[in-house]
Amino acid sequence: CIETPMPGGETKLHMDRAPWSRCLFIDSDTMVVGPLDPVFALLDRFDLAAMQHGGGHHYTIPGLPASFPEFNSGVIAWRRNGRTEAFFARWRDLYARMKEPSGRNWDQKSFRVALYEGDLRITSLPHGYNLMTYFPSVVEGNATILHGRSTDNLRRLAARISRSGALRAYVPGVGALLHPGDMSWPDLLRAVFRMLALKLRACRPAARKSTR
Repeated sequence: CIETPMPGGETKLHMDRAPWSRCLFIDSDTMVVGPLDPVFALLDRFDLAAMQHGGGHHYTIPGLPASFPEFNSGVIAWRRNGRTEAFFARWRDLYARMKEPSGRNWDQKSFRVALYEGDLRITSLPHGYNLMTYFPSVVEGNATILHGRSTDNLRRLAARISRSGALRAYVPGVGALLHPGDMSWPDLLRAVFRMLALKLRACRPAARKSTR
């Protein structure tokens, strides 16, 4: 099931309306570049699978240990049963309760709390099944689901990330990086050049502000 607009921007909180017993929800700003069978295979043993996200450290929630990770809600595999039905109902309730005074709301916070409180059997997807263009990631093997704005950007990412199946880091604006000892000199120099170009672009707005 792919994200489609609903009033209030709460589309993904109603993914349990899908008529299937097993479902993979993906945000609309994603691109599937590999087989999805391994994701559905997880649902033979688990109720829900999502990628552990690097966020969640900029806020605190009473009763929620900082050690419990935030999972990204842009790619979620789940199977229908009593536990997931209760989970989705609780997620919607928490989402409504956790709205900020400004009126803004974040589905990630309520998703995290609902997972912590629930009794689901949860597993984490590897980063290659929700490779986000906005954040550094570690990828091993083939990437399957790419997540980010612009189809052209995702196509370029697919080409760069597929050059090797070895353990590698993905750095936004730089690309996929192997261990320096495993990189050729041309690849290493290209990576350094991209880092310098990225840093120069980031410094330009600051320089313009300081001259005003």
